[in-house]
Amino acid sequence: MIQTLQQLVPTVKVSALAQAGQIALMGDPVSLRTAKQLLDKIDVTAPLVVLDTEILEIDESAARNLGLLLAQPVISTSFTELLPQPDPTTGQTRLINPGALTRTPLSLSAQLNLQIQKGSARVLADPRVTTLSGRTATIRAGDTIGILTTVGGGAGTYATTQLQNFQTGVTLDITPIVTPGNEVTVALHPVVNSLSGILNGVPQISTRDTQTTVHLKNNQTLIIGGLIQESATRTDNKIPILGDLPLVGGIFRNSQSNSTRNELIIVVTPHVLVDGEAPPVQGPPLPAIPTPKPLPTLPPGTRLPEPSGRLPGATRATKSGASPANQIPPVAAAYPSPTPLPAPGVSGVISYGQIPPSNVAAPGDAVRIFYASVSPTILADGGTVRVALIATTNTTRASVTVGSFSTNLQQTAPGHWSASFPFSGAYALGQPAGQVSFTAYRGDGASAAVNVQVPVQQ
Repeated sequence: MIQTLQQLVPTVKVSALAQAGQIALMGDPVSLRTAKQLLDKIDVTAPLVVLDTEILEIDESAARNLGLLLAQPVISTSFTELLPQPDPTTGQTRLINPGALTRTPLSLSAQLNLQIQKGSARVLADPRVTTLSGRTATIRAGDTIGILTTVGGGAGTYATTQLQNFQTGVTLDITPIVTPGNEVTVALHPVVNSLSGILNGVPQISTRDTQTTVHLKNNQTLIIGGLIQESATRTDNKIPILGDLPLVGGIFRNSQSNSTRNELIIVVTPHVLVDGEAPPVQGPPLPAIPTPKPLPTLPPGTRLPEPSGRLPGATRATKSGASPANQIPPVAAAYPSPTPLPAPGVSGVISYGQIPPSNVAAPGDAVRIFYASVSPTILADGGTVRVALIATTNTTRASVTVGSFSTNLQQTAPGHWSASFPFSGAYALGQPAGQVSFTAYRGDGASAAVNVQVPVQQ
């Protein structure tokens, strides 16, 4: 920046100060004013860019091994020469006098293969990174393979062993550049490394990569697909002539095939952060901070009217029972009136936990059960069981299970649930103690559960 400013305004002397990022200008007032205007345009903080990325990798594999696999050789035997008989006069065995030959029984070995394999995998990475405009952000999702290698060991040298690492997985380099109008030019360089095999103890890494540069609007999504790797192999073992016969040739033939398919999909959505704006997040907005304001006051000497026992403007109802026009109608309650819950330790109630001072929770928070109660303290056949539950306010459904019986609870207030039902001895299946299980569910299926043990009258 110092060289650029010195070239644009040569009449101003620019010096760098000891503290990084600070400079001193010396010159006439007109040149200093020009230099300051240039600095206002040049010395601008690069905007921040939030990059929402999703890396989806889909693997599919299939293998078939069918047929009759014959060993090599198919039919085998071994021939052995017996020891020749020596000459009766000399007692020596002549070289040109071979002995009788014997052989082992003929052997035939075969293996019947009936195997079919199918596999699929789905790997998803969903990172969110923030970087400055013009700076590269790197995302890596994968494994590191390490092998030990030996170096040296010749005459007069010592052999040293060192660890050599190989990277596998997905590496994504993203460089966003914010243009006027809060649009974004994004340069992407995804690299996919996978282990294809091991040769002489050294991993063989196959690589797929691509480079692209696109121009996007703010909050616009880019999808990169087509990074597909597919391989197929087939091996046939058969007996000549017999394996080629129609219909019955499959008995004398073994077929083995393997196929794999890997596809990579990358989704990138840039969000430009403007000064004064919060980054895009999920969830409800925060409440506004209250500001102090003076309380209203009455002028000196003002006298308040005497209380009449009725609200201002209220009149009596007509004979027909109709309400006056200016009477405010009652507001319908969103939930039925909640029944007061018994406090922990109250006689005739078995409870779990404590009644919380507040059970308010955000929609994405974990579901919690603070308090649960069961009455009476002994379950009898034909008696009425009353249960109550206090959970977080993000609970959308609650249920209770007693042995083989299960029913949903009714919501009486945000996070407050209750129900009553008749008890049957068949629910407990002859057990001396029944287990009452409470479960609270969130809208997306997440749940929390607690258990309460209640004696059963036999």
